[in-house]
Amino acid sequence: MVVIIIGILAAIAIPVFLSQREKAQTASVEADLRTAGTAATTCFAETSDFSACGDAETLDEYGFNNSTQVDITFADATEDALTINGAHNVNDDITGSWVSATGQVTMDGAVEEEPAE
Repeated sequence: MVVIIIGILAAIAIPVFLSQREKAQTASVEADLRTAGTAATTCFAETSDFSACGDAETLDEYGFNNSTQVDITFADATEDALTINGAHNVNDDITGSWVSATGQVTMDGAVEEEPAE
């Protein structure tokens, strides 16, 4: 009887745990992309050139601190535009990007609005 109860509780708890873990991984990628985007915007404000802001080392000087579980890559770095891509290195299904033209983070095809300041 005890084994059956434990089995039922596990059947309920495990999917909830996995869902929460995926939400945390998504939030981590999104947070890193927002921080990288803010740092890139600050860099652009000083240099007027996004191509000078297209690497993590440069963005570190502007407050970007990359999480260890998020891989950040830079694409399309031109004078006027920059795209920053992020992926969780444990769950490859969690990806997103920040685009300088919109200043928004896009996760899995959904646009996440920037918080009001």
